[in-house]
Amino acid sequence: SVEDLKQLAEHYSRKAKTRITINDIFCSCVSAAIVKQLQYHRAVSDTLGLKLELPYMNLVIPVHLSGGIILPGQSMGNKIGAMVSRIPAEDGIDTSSTSAKMAEDRLISVNKVLTERKQTPAAVLSYLMASVMGFMGRGVSSSSTMGLDDEEDEGPPSSFWLPFLFEKAHANASVVVTNVRGPEKLIHLDGRPVHRSLGFLPLPPGIPIGVVVSSYNQQVSLTVTAEPWAVPNADQFLDWVAEEYASLRSQAFGIEAVSNL
Repeated sequence: SVEDLKQLAEHYSRKAKTRITINDIFCSCVSAAIVKQLQYHRAVSDTLGLKLELPYMNLVIPVHLSGGIILPGQSMGNKIGAMVSRIPAEDGIDTSSTSAKMAEDRLISVNKVLTERKQTPAAVLSYLMASVMGFMGRGVSSSSTMGLDDEEDEGPPSSFWLPFLFEKAHANASVVVTNVRGPEKLIHLDGRPVHRSLGFLPLPPGIPIGVVVSSYNQQVSLTVTAEPWAVPNADQFLDWVAEEYASLRSQAFGIEAVSNL
């Protein structure tokens, strides 16, 4: 639940003497799941071997430039940038420790990286870059439309250039993690209660895994969108996320907890 997550974040914030957020917790849990997914691929493939080393991974977090708040008179628009952070995967974590202690070390390492990244203008710059690329795409599309009757082909259309540019701009990221805060109370549509709400993240070009952390009616749920070659079993991937979360709870409160994610 949301309350459980807040308590967990507050516990580690006091222990680490820094502000650890719910988003930090899930970014850490997702990175642990990716490491386990990598171990799975190594186990089932005889040819990949050490080619799949992943000491660090690049994580993308979408950022709403106004904090998700739409001011009066402001158009809804797409005021979203993104920041890319290099977080530890298989390096920088003491593998001789217990799983619970490893989970804590990973969380603190991830929090440190994300906190430093939040102090930079990365999200604003990425928003401006995406705006420029979108403007270029409209210009190219308009020019192509005007020249439909020309016999000479002047080059690839905008449908080629835009995905190419966006794919090159993803900084070789492994995963996108985003959070969606829903209504805190049960809502109704046409008099019928909505018992559950699930998020969906279309994969950006070149990024194989996307995870949505969403809250609704004081409960938290996760959904994963992924390329089949990266995550062949989404349920197993989410189980690994839940295992890491349970390890964090065990390390924090001294209990063996199974997450209800």
